[in-house]
Amino acid sequence: METKYTDGFFDISPEHGFIPIHETLDTLPDDFKVLQQVCDNLPIIKKDGRFGTMHYFGQIVKEMEKIPNYLTILKEKPFDILLYQSLYRNYCFLVSSYCLEPTYKSYTETQTYDKARTDIPENIAVPFCYISEKLGVFPWLEYHYSYGLGNIHIVNKKADRDYRLEDLTVSSLFCGDTDEINFIKVHLLINLYTPDMISGIFQTMNGLKDKNADLVNSSLRQVYQTIVNMNEKRRVMWSSSDMKRYAPYRIFLMGVTGNEKIFEEGILYSGAREDRIRYRGETGAQDDIIPTLDIFTSVTDFYPDTILTKYLQDLRQYRPHTLTKFFHDLEEQSKGLADRALDIGGVSALIYIASIVNQIYNFRNGHWQFVQKYIMRNTTYIVATGGTPLNLWLPNQINACLDKMGELLAKIKTHADQIESLPKDVHALYSTLAADHDGKVKLLAEQMSMLKTQSFKIEEVIKLDDRQT
Repeated sequence: METKYTDGFFDISPEHGFIPIHETLDTLPDDFKVLQQVCDNLPIIKKDGRFGTMHYFGQIVKEMEKIPNYLTILKEKPFDILLYQSLYRNYCFLVSSYCLEPTYKSYTETQTYDKARTDIPENIAVPFCYISEKLGVFPWLEYHYSYGLGNIHIVNKKADRDYRLEDLTVSSLFCGDTDEINFIKVHLLINLYTPDMISGIFQTMNGLKDKNADLVNSSLRQVYQTIVNMNEKRRVMWSSSDMKRYAPYRIFLMGVTGNEKIFEEGILYSGAREDRIRYRGETGAQDDIIPTLDIFTSVTDFYPDTILTKYLQDLRQYRPHTLTKFFHDLEEQSKGLADRALDIGGVSALIYIASIVNQIYNFRNGHWQFVQKYIMRNTTYIVATGGTPLNLWLPNQINACLDKMGELLAKIKTHADQIESLPKDVHALYSTLAADHDGKVKLLAEQMSMLKTQSFKIEEVIKLDDRQT
């Protein structure tokens, strides 16, 4: 593998993980001051506590008319990825607000989903498409350059990466309330540990190459401990973002694909595209942590051959090209990881890999609980923002984790002579994994059985596992 993968904004390396090298610009250059002013005033609740444009239905149409077509200025300037990323983030929030304002209004008033606006005016569409092409992404809200990773500022740097919500600020918002702000922040709290994860993965590869058992095991242990830390930060969501408030601002994350009832034939980028286009919406499935760990541990070998797995593969085109290159190289380098790690690091290495897979399970199962309690309990519109059926896609991949875990546990059991002589902490990890596995398989089977019935009741599904894990 390469030592780093960079496009000038992201640098996938032990130094940065998936966190951008540069924080997004808080203020655009004066050439774009009208866009800046419109976007600063956009959220329903602005940062100064006053109502913004989106509080007044239809006002955004008038505000967008004020924004010049910046194409000429953009073509005159040399490409600057930090400027383009910041422009892209602003245009993404502006366009999603404009398109989905009618849907948001109808939901907050009657819990219905009115049609979105689908014709983006030329003065917005032309520069937006130009900027997107330069970045190599689609002209629609996504996770990396706009909604998530490229939307944050760290106000208190911490060497141990143990960040709190108050250590971060968010640049762009739709609603502007604390629940939305914290929803975004929690995703970043998790990602701020990714330098440790990437370091552990790279060092595991070095240990395998050099046949260094100590390095293999210590590096796998580092990856394991990192995702334990990530899962702890993920649980912050329960106490920091009201589950009943998610459904309204979730509307602004929706895309066309899978949500044709709202968008019908797709989006027309006036003056930039001749045909209407369909893009997927922003989704946590665009995050890179779990795909990276799936590839690294070969959970991907157990992905079922379904349309939902094809969806996960489709999401790669919604990532920066540098991420796609990283995934490709990781796939090549991780082949046969378990057998290679066993040969060099012994059964301890297998147990660490199984423990990583178990933490992937915990992450996915916790996310599945979020889906049940934040979305399915509060709305009957159970299409994910990325366009998939909510009641099936997460369980689809949870099962892959359990199948991989079963394979690893069976392989570990064939080395009974090594198990009894393991260090106490490693033996404890194995004992817990072996004791819990069958119960997890049974739980998922019961949930899936319920979900496949036409008249399933979400409260009955929740009762099967009513924790906040």
